Amino acid sequence: MLQIDKNLKSFVSSRPMEQAFHYLSCLLTEKIWTYDEILRASTYVTINEIQKFKRIFIRKMHVECLIYGDMSKEEALSIIRKLEIDIIAANNNEIPTISMEEEMIPQREIKLEESK
Repeated sequence: MLQIDKNLKSFVSSRPMEQAFHYLSCLLTEKIWTYDEILRASTYVTINEIQKFKRIFIRKMHVECLIYGDMSKEEALSIIRKLEIDIIAANNNEIPTISMEEEMIPQREIKLEESK
């Protein structure tokens, strides 16, 4: 966290053009944190808080995949299963528990035709 704090604090001494681009991004982006807001919030962040957040995040995670190209349905599903196994293994066997019906309200639905 010390390096992040150092980088955030050095922003005030960065080139005016870099600062202008940052503030322009803040004005044009709907949801964004300024460097000052991140720096203030970082004082409350600890390793324990990050680890606790990671566990909650993994349980709520939902992965969507679009596999494009010359591939069968079985090959695509095999790739997705491998991705799921890798995600679970990388997170100490923490399994996402989110249920699409219960918690996810899809913002769009697309039905693709079966490949031939």
